[in-house]
Amino acid sequence: MKDSGIDRFYDVELAKQQLQQYIMQARREGNISPYVNDMKLDNASVDKYNNPRSWRLVTTEEDEEVNARVVGVLCCKDLPPFRRKTDHLTHAERSRLRQHVKISGLGLEEFDEGWENVMEVQNMFETGMRERSTSRDELESMEGVKAGEEKDIPFSAEIDPDQVLEDAKGGDLVHLTDNQVLYLRKKEGEQGDVRYVKHNPKYFKIGDIVEATMSFVAFPLPTQGKTCKYRLRMVLRALTLISSDLREAADQKRNQDKLNKATQMLPKSQLKRKRLKYDSDDEDQDEIKRFKSMCIDL
Repeated sequence: MKDSGIDRFYDVELAKQQLQQYIMQARREGNISPYVNDMKLDNASVDKYNNPRSWRLVTTEEDEEVNARVVGVLCCKDLPPFRRKTDHLTHAERSRLRQHVKISGLGLEEFDEGWENVMEVQNMFETGMRERSTSRDELESMEGVKAGEEKDIPFSAEIDPDQVLEDAKGGDLVHLTDNQVLYLRKKEGEQGDVRYVKHNPKYFKIGDIVEATMSFVAFPLPTQGKTCKYRLRMVLRALTLISSDLREAADQKRNQDKLNKATQMLPKSQLKRKRLKYDSDDEDQDEIKRFKSMCIDL
């Protein structure tokens, strides 16, 4: 069934309350990637890499890619499995195929505060890349995806059951680590311990409360001239289902509303007729009998 979105059947106020609780919980979990509000940017830097060519936000000491988490309501998605064929797409269009989500904080301040850190990350990229400007002559052609020394990663059956993406690669595109996304479901144990288990991407629906894990990467754009331009992306690394309860409740209300409307429109199967009664004298009985036996063609 097509996702119906966050409509009048979705309890937005209750979603805000739950979202606040899940954000607070995510910020307390210190054994995994930091929440976006709590990124330690003083201990991070923007560095240049070659395979593939890119600039990345990494930890200063360990040179490890910085990942950050954000919790919100899923409001738009383009996730596997992809069913539509790609024969009609150009090479450039096929190279830009990617998994994509949008999440909303429903106006919560806790959500908006996190994006102040994201803007600071953008400033770090602008400053770092300006100080170490790159000439176009140093770059390979970026039409499509050049793997460098990285190996092509096969698609799993859950991601590409109909081999649509495998066929789209052809002989000149590759599926790299940067293209991989983990799809998970969050489970909390009796002792409060948090576990992440695999979750089929086709079961993510609009209205689910999710946790997205992302990294920050600037990729070069195909361009003409000596100056190479880059585009900063928040690259999705993992998408985790936290709760689908509110979305499922909205689905039930929506389906019941459709059923009620359909029932009101159904034609009635039987018409109730009121029985006619006559008051008369005995002398009128013959006339009444004759009236009852009349047949009228309308």
